[in-house]
Amino acid sequence: MQANQYSSDIHFSALPSLPLALSFTQCVWFNDELILCGGLESEECISYHLKKEEYKAICKYPKQVALSGHTVVRCEHANASDTITLLSIGGDRHGWNGYHSMLLHYKSVWSDDDNNSNSNSNSNSNSSHVNEWKSLPSHKIFGKTRHHNLEGVRGLVGGSHQNLLFLTRTPNCIDVIDLCTYEYVTHVTNTELPLETNNFSWFHCFVALNSHQFVVVSKHETVLIQYNEDKYSFFYQKLSACPSLQDCHKFSFAYFHQRIFLFGGFDQTLSQCLSSVHMFDVQRNVWTTCPFALPLPSFGSAAVVVHTAQPSVHILGGRDDYDQQLDTHYVILIKELEGVYKSFFFLFFQWLENHLLFILLYSIRCFIFFQSLRWPKLSKIHLLVSHSSDKTHLQTSEPEKRVLCLFSRENLHEALVLKKKIKNMKFLSSFNKKKTKILVSFFFWEQEKKGATNLEEMLKSSSLNWVLLLAFLQVLQVSCLKVWP
Repeated sequence: MQANQYSSDIHFSALPSLPLALSFTQCVWFNDELILCGGLESEECISYHLKKEEYKAICKYPKQVALSGHTVVRCEHANASDTITLLSIGGDRHGWNGYHSMLLHYKSVWSDDDNNSNSNSNSNSNSSHVNEWKSLPSHKIFGKTRHHNLEGVRGLVGGSHQNLLFLTRTPNCIDVIDLCTYEYVTHVTNTELPLETNNFSWFHCFVALNSHQFVVVSKHETVLIQYNEDKYSFFYQKLSACPSLQDCHKFSFAYFHQRIFLFGGFDQTLSQCLSSVHMFDVQRNVWTTCPFALPLPSFGSAAVVVHTAQPSVHILGGRDDYDQQLDTHYVILIKELEGVYKSFFFLFFQWLENHLLFILLYSIRCFIFFQSLRWPKLSKIHLLVSHSSDKTHLQTSEPEKRVLCLFSRENLHEALVLKKKIKNMKFLSSFNKKKTKILVSFFFWEQEKKGATNLEEMLKSSSLNWVLLLAFLQVLQVSCLKVWP
């Protein structure tokens, strides 16, 4: 996509650029900070202060860890208000990127700046393993022994006590891990996501509605996931699909107020990255393409919602059409997204998009109806064709009639011969014994169902063309039709 088709500078504000270009980074919001954890070809972890609009280095992943499509989740809070624990997971079974499962006990790197009186807070006794990636207890690594493909994996914390980690991974699987023991919950049933065979949950969208309900968006498909903690089982419901995301992935996503926003992405069919913004209304089960776009087409960026007095969505990094990493950082206020959603024109175009097929079919029906006012009405029509006779005998119940002939394309020669015979000929009507001109219309059809000998059987092939043909015949009041051959 060379240029945006919508104006985007009205909505998105540019913030200070990242200190380094990043793509496929993982971003977590914490107090007044955005914590960015690594990315493709980068092991750097940095913090962005929302009020100071500055960046500061935190740490690096170990050198033996190669990041490609990893995920980072905030798995628990410490007692201190400036400390959290992050869990990073990634790897693939092909060996291109080694498996890793590591914890980061993060203490704000801005705490000394905010409160100089706590200058001794970084004493050696209290800073053990703080702001440093460490292995899980007993060096457990998720997916390694099971040979899972964790490239493009997504993770969320849930459960009644926020003690369960849910991982969605390719090919269309969901796993449950106990965060108290860091062990897989092995007796969970129905763990396969109901996606199409050519749609793998890879670099997809995975958001939590509550502690037991989740939504997965993989390419154009949307699935509601319900986990029953007592029965250790998953239940699924297919939601509305988004046709414009038919072959798209690697979009960034954010969830706020029962709406899922997808930013950018990569279209495999067109082999280009996107600047479009899609929105899914969970309550109404409706997809909509928003009437604005990203400042730059991109994929592999990170999107995170900041729940402050003025909630906003930050979009960081990514890759462009030339597959170059970006150092961009944009923000858009939630109230602007909601303002667009509630605007008259947005609602109108949303209604138009949802009813487009109905409007199209109704317009065709009206067109056929008004055209039919110029045609003679039909009651009963019989078309009898004989191979052995040179004459074609047509019978109608009234003199001025239009005859409809249907031919398969396999009998094109016979159709042309018959058309030549009938053209400009006078036929004897059995109704009033007068010579009258019979108008003949020819329709050619692909014989989708072999052995079909009448219109009703042919319509069972149920394609859109036959639906329109049926409407056409109803308007003309055709009650009997002979099919050739």
